[in-house]
Amino acid sequence: MFCLLQRFYDPWRGSISIDDIDIKEFNVKSLRNLIGSCVSGTESRKHTIIVLFKMGNEDMTEVDMVEACKMANAHEFITDLPEGYKTVLGDRGVLLSGGQKQRIAIARALTRNPKVLLLDEATSALDVESEQLVQVALDKASKGRTTLVIGHRAPPVDGEERGHDCCDEQRRNCGNWKPQRVDDEGGRPAGGGTGL
Repeated sequence: MFCLLQRFYDPWRGSISIDDIDIKEFNVKSLRNLIGSCVSGTESRKHTIIVLFKMGNEDMTEVDMVEACKMANAHEFITDLPEGYKTVLGDRGVLLSGGQKQRIAIARALTRNPKVLLLDEATSALDVESEQLVQVALDKASKGRTTLVIGHRAPPVDGEERGHDCCDEQRRNCGNWKPQRVDDEGGRPAGGGTGL
């Protein structure tokens, strides 16, 4: 589903809309700039944290990076590392715990200030303490933007309006939902609202 939303693939039939605009009408690059994606298992191979953040986001400033890390509850542990943001992470980020990797992944997604946040298995395989820290980060990160969560045991995002359990390609357990609009300060996707 996330690949379709980011137009890595186009649907064979039907359409996907953001604010009643078919995503095929968006330039792919501008569409992807509206979206922040956070997937489990973020890896780093012998890069500094700064380099990791700049991958695919070369225009990001250090202020943006630090602000996103604070929002994702990552800044404190990063500054405790031997060289802070200049610390070289080993192959696959061996210096970091699963919870730390997840919080960095959330922060990387937030540096773009996305209107839509995609979370794929954002709390998978975490211990209880790490999951609580990541959940607090997700709650902060979700404020003022549309957030889609995919996971085997996806925790609720604070203030969520709709949830779906999908099994056997059928939609089940659909909760109540009503469109939510946010002002320009809270972040509004092109077209005015946050409804997908």
